[in-house]
Amino acid sequence: VIARLVKCGKDETNRAIAAASEAFKSWSRRPAKDRAAVLMRWHDECVAARDDITHIMTSECGKPLAEARNEFDSGVESLKFFAAEATRALGDYIPGDDSRDFVVIKQPVGVVGAISPWYVLRQPRWLVRSAFDTLETLTTT
Repeated sequence: VIARLVKCGKDETNRAIAAASEAFKSWSRRPAKDRAAVLMRWHDECVAARDDITHIMTSECGKPLAEARNEFDSGVESLKFFAAEATRALGDYIPGDDSRDFVVIKQPVGVVGAISPWYVLRQPRWLVRSAFDTLETLTTT
């Protein structure tokens, strides 16, 4: 037995959504620089736990250790990329085809729910990146 996990149902999901909604109030006001720092901290903590995480990946799904390390390294490096991208959550200017032009601004809307398969960093990093880009809070299962 590697770990014992709690089986989440409707009540646990509702509590996670409520917690994310509460966190959204302050998170949505944080500047891009702060969001980037959170991603970099996530990167640093993952790197520090690389051996543990890759051994768990190998034990859980029978993946060869070299492949687990490769997947891990690829995933964790993308966190650096997303940290840099978080500081570029800029709007867009779109010229219209008549006398009107369009300005797109990115602003927070609310909580993002995501269901992710178990790929330690590969899939969750894309979900998290999207939430960070749009200043949302995220709850996953």
